[in-house]
Amino acid sequence: MAKRFWKKDTEGGRSRKCESERVFTYVTLLVREIFLGALAIYLLLLVLEAVIEGFVSDFLSLDILVAVVLVTGVITMLTYGERVEIGPEEKTKKSVGVTEILLLVGLGLLGAVLVLYKTVEFGRLSFVLSAGTGFVIIILSPEFV
Repeated sequence: MAKRFWKKDTEGGRSRKCESERVFTYVTLLVREIFLGALAIYLLLLVLEAVIEGFVSDFLSLDILVAVVLVTGVITMLTYGERVEIGPEEKTKKSVGVTEILLLVGLGLLGAVLVLYKTVEFGRLSFVLSAGTGFVIIILSPEFV
């Protein structure tokens, strides 16, 4: 069930508690969006750095972006307890089609290949790690959960 952004008192005005809840909701949504954006940028830059050595690290330290991702991720996990939705109250459950399953398997295989590429010097352990990574990506996708 979605949270309302403000509730009216019996007197017709907004209560101070409801106003602080609304501000908290907006800040929570803002921190979550910063987390998602920083995570996407970090992953993109990390892949670029893995493919072309020095492409990113010559100009930007990825440690700064990791710190931003970690801090906003922790804040998001602590404060984003229930989903805040803006829009219709009811959502229809869609069935998983063949294209979604193929996309998930493809993304799992891509993740496994990336892990294998980065851990190939570990020998046989790299195959186990990459297979586990691909399996986790496929199983923990939102369509299967």
